[in-house]
Amino acid sequence: MKIIILHGDDILKSYERLTKFTKEAKNRCWEVADYNLDSIANQSFFGAERFYILKDYKLLTKKDISNLSKYDGNLIIYNEGNIPALFIKTLPKDIKIEKFELPRLVFKFADSFYPTNANVCLKLLHELSTNEPIELTFFWLTRHLRDLYWAKVGSPNYPDWRLNKLKSQSNKFSDKLLKEIINDLSNIDVKVKTSKANLKDSLDLLIVKKLG
Repeated sequence: MKIIILHGDDILKSYERLTKFTKEAKNRCWEVADYNLDSIANQSFFGAERFYILKDYKLLTKKDISNLSKYDGNLIIYNEGNIPALFIKTLPKDIKIEKFELPRLVFKFADSFYPTNANVCLKLLHELSTNEPIELTFFWLTRHLRDLYWAKVGSPNYPDWRLNKLKSQSNKFSDKLLKEIINDLSNIDVKVKTSKANLKDSLDLLIVKKLG
């Protein structure tokens, strides 16, 4: 079985790649299905080429991995985020790995987003906007603020190092302010999609008003 891993922090590009692979498989009249070891084991020798998609690498047991080489077909292991190197080492050596990483500036911008830090945050936003689509920055900011909120009000299932980092940043916000910003981002999204606002200008104004 041919195995391809698609992973990394840039989930937009990794998902775009998955979509491209899936479309190509369908164009070739391959059978596209979610990964299931039983269906793989029972595949017909005379059936169409199989194209399996697995979106949770943790479902692959050691026994599954040892048996994959016995079967025909193609398996895409897709993950929103990085797959641990220790897991990748358990897979056959001839797999293909495609990793999609975000620019480091995206993380610097996200980390700078907190009250009293408006000037630094604006500078990083403008620097980021010269090389990356503002829509991508908005997407990641929205996702990051959501993570900050869940870290503040609960205990999401993140690695300890990430959870501690999120909690540290979220503690710089009041519950009220964090909810306001998330709501403002949602309103900006609606206005931009209905051509009632400019995304970059709206983000600039939000940062000045809420983080100044």
